[in-house]
Amino acid sequence: MCGIDIDIMRKFDFIEFRQDLLFRNTGLDRVLFEYEITRKQYDDLKDLMNNYEVLISKNEEVNHNQFEQDIYNIVIQHSGNTYFVESLVLEFYKQGMYKAVFTSLYSHMDKFKSYNFNK
Repeated sequence: MCGIDIDIMRKFDFIEFRQDLLFRNTGLDRVLFEYEITRKQYDDLKDLMNNYEVLISKNEEVNHNQFEQDIYNIVIQHSGNTYFVESLVLEFYKQGMYKAVFTSLYSHMDKFKSYNFNK
């Protein structure tokens, strides 16, 4: 019985989180909604992004491939989906969050060259 209660609570939290995303309706929220990210995964992603921001601010070397693997370790259901990672990081950037991560790991890519990073 206890397992069923935990499963129901997880589903309720997932539904409640998705409802919050719909109400906020930012580009970031739409990415999280579309890819069915859970609240726990979102919290873990923010922790990871914070850790990378700290590394970058200390001028420590960060690796694009390792960063993506770290994302996939959190969001296993999208492992290998680089479009998901790029969309997520770009939307964080557009929200004014974790800008150093995006500029350090993605802004040099041809597909992002036309983006105005001075916004």
